[in-house]
Amino acid sequence: MRISPANPKFIYLFGTAGFSFYSENCGIDYKMILHHAELTDFKLNKKDLQLILAFAPYECATQVLSDCDENESELYLSTNQGKTWSQI
Repeated sequence: MRISPANPKFIYLFGTAGFSFYSENCGIDYKMILHHAELTDFKLNKKDLQLILAFAPYECATQVLSDCDENESELYLSTNQGKTWSQI
């Protein structure tokens, strides 16, 4: 569970199966948001409620580089409270 530092009425329950939940009213009601199942380690922005960062394992199998580090992560950004995500 994460409480938004931008607005403490917003509570997030981030899941690892491709969906999470958030509340706009201190946990009275929750709404579902969908995301890639690989996303983990969600980070809420301290000043902007709309911005959320998340990480996903780096896909070494798709890279031609021989020195691929399997511990690297890909970074994803949502600019609308987790409704949509873009790799950055």
